[in-house]
Amino acid sequence: FPSHDILGSFYGFGQEIVLEDKAVRKPIDVKSDDTLQLTIKNRSDKQEFVLSLPRWERVALQINNETWKVSGISQPLEQRDMVYYQPSFRLSVAASSTAKLKLVFDSQLQFMAPSTNILEVKPLELFYQNDQQRLLAQGLFLGVIIVMALYNLLIFWAVKDISFLWFVVSLVGIGAYF
Repeated sequence: FPSHDILGSFYGFGQEIVLEDKAVRKPIDVKSDDTLQLTIKNRSDKQEFVLSLPRWERVALQINNETWKVSGISQPLEQRDMVYYQPSFRLSVAASSTAKLKLVFDSQLQFMAPSTNILEVKPLELFYQNDQQRLLAQGLFLGVIIVMALYNLLIFWAVKDISFLWFVVSLVGIGAYF
């Protein structure tokens, strides 16, 4: 992937994304086997960016006709361009320069193709800062689940009511699920 004649229909000729010091979000209208071509202009002093996409099964990226980078939720983590829960690519675009991107979208299962597609490009530091906030929120949620389970386990030992044990089991199940 991508192998067959540059896949599907082309979309996005002449579209451009102007990079600045903040996140840039752009809605895109693509389906499986579509190829999106974009021009990126870097007007910031930063050179490292991250391009994030919704949860596509497979996405391939080519920058300035160089080698293809692959990502997507069906790819094993070690084969993705960035180890992240969403398809993401690391972009290196020199300050005050332009790069041509070619994105190829693929989803063998139609229900895996997202209904809304928003392409997001943000500076690398901002990407890591937002990811740390996401992980902090997830950690707080899991911490509350663990504290509730331990508290109810103590109540079960004190009163020997089986309903508290079942509540602990359900809390552990919810925590394991998330």
